[in-house]
Amino acid sequence: WDAAGVLADTVNISSINTCNQKTTACAGTILDNFAARVFRRPLTSVERTDYTDLFMYGKDAATGTRYLIRALLSSPNFLYRSEIGSGGKLTAYETASLLSYTFWGSLPDSTLTSAAANNQLSTPAQLRSQVSRLMSDAKAKRHMTHFARQWLGTMPVVDLNKDLTIFPQLTSALRVAMDSEFDLFIQDVFFNSNAKFADIYLANYTYANTALGQFYGITGAGSNPGKVNAGAQRGGILDMAAVHASHAQFNQTSPIKRGKFVRERLLCQELPPPP
Repeated sequence: WDAAGVLADTVNISSINTCNQKTTACAGTILDNFAARVFRRPLTSVERTDYTDLFMYGKDAATGTRYLIRALLSSPNFLYRSEIGSGGKLTAYETASLLSYTFWGSLPDSTLTSAAANNQLSTPAQLRSQVSRLMSDAKAKRHMTHFARQWLGTMPVVDLNKDLTIFPQLTSALRVAMDSEFDLFIQDVFFNSNAKFADIYLANYTYANTALGQFYGITGAGSNPGKVNAGAQRGGILDMAAVHASHAQFNQTSPIKRGKFVRERLLCQELPPPP
């Protein structure tokens, strides 16, 4: 409620209330555009009546618009993704949100919303077409990298607090290279049509620049991160510095943390607290 209030009070409303009039017609324009995008679906007739009344309650068009913004951004219809469905299946708009949040981590774009409005998200072919489109966008690479970091519990190395008297090699440049290696490797496995799931663990290559190559003791890396042959000693997440650094202590390695990482993150075994 507080966050929505700050946004409502400070946002430039000119692109939301394009008619700038305190009329029910102007309220309808806001609801058809901004509100439908916020809720990721058209509003029901009851919702339209309630929000129109709220808009008209403002002393002028600007105040009414800010009332609407705060109310809409505080609504469960915005804060939560609906999977209530109809007749045992997700609605077209719920399907659009499922696809968009799965592959982009964000709300549906106009193409998905239009497909939902025209009932074009019901057949396998239609779904495959949309997934292919979503996966070809740069948003998908960013989101899948974020997903992999959550799955593997891998924090950005640039943010990790380490004792530099014990790890003097861990410079800012090397930290950036370690993060780039993780991101580029995950994107390669997820988006390379020739990749296999086993490559996550068994790949004989990685992405390194000169600094990371020297740290690992592998050759062939250039000044910018690129795909290099890692041989038998490197390749795959279990050999990756970013993963190891995330599952370690401030001033030492931690076989216990890394064992717990394998059991819980990779084998899906929930371990009880130690006795």
